[in-house]
Amino acid sequence: MLRITWSARAILDMSRIGRHIAADSPAHAAALLDRIEKGVLRLATYPKIGKMGTRPGTRVLVVHAHYLVVYRVLSDSIYILTIKHVARKWPL
Repeated sequence: MLRITWSARAILDMSRIGRHIAADSPAHAAALLDRIEKGVLRLATYPKIGKMGTRPGTRVLVVHAHYLVVYRVLSDSIYILTIKHVARKWPL
């Protein structure tokens, strides 16, 4: 099982997503953040479940219809780069 490491940007993304959704529904915000975290935790066991990303060495995991996790598979860990809303500009 690989270790999961979150970038400062990904941590900030989670915080922003949580605050944005919580403005309308704290319960939905908590459920969404939990869903994202569970998706990320699956990467420790199945690091290549996400499809190849647009940038070399990146992968993208769909954790919700509106949210994607962008990450790198390293030799001993998974590095979470960012959490992206599908409506945001690509590439990263």
